Amino acid sequence: MKIRLLAATALTLSFTASTTMAADVDFTSTLTNSCSLTAATPGLMALSADGTVLGSQETGGVAAAVSVLSIGGSTLTIGAPTTQAAPAGYDATNETVEVAYTGTGGLGTVSQGYTSSQTTVALTTIPLSVLAVNAKVTNPDSFTDGDYTVRTVVTCS
Repeated sequence: MKIRLLAATALTLSFTASTTMAADVDFTSTLTNSCSLTAATPGLMALSADGTVLGSQETGGVAAAVSVLSIGGSTLTIGAPTTQAAPAGYDATNETVEVAYTGTGGLGTVSQGYTSSQTTVALTTIPLSVLAVNAKVTNPDSFTDGDYTVRTVVTCS
């Protein structure tokens, strides 16, 4: 009888020791469309050799840099550029104000030649990337001494 009891106990222990346990491990996340912009570097315009173009791609000029991060679908809008400030005596009658831009990183396929119109770019999820924005004012009547400011408004929605 003792041998049967020991055999039954050993059999029970062997079945108990080989039982497999399982547990579900879940991961969840909730994402909402969002986009953030930072004007990282302001631009600087310089005068062309012939005196008819004031632009960031002229010698001594610097493109502005805007940092962009997008989660989900967003629209990047680059507004029509405007002259915000010019010195007294400057004749803006024949001027043309334009911007152009190119992207790097997740914006690597984004490129727009000079335009005076508003433009838009459809975005998907992209890592932190940079949009390099150039501006120029063309005026066949030339420029007068003083401070000039050109502005384009970049939005992401």
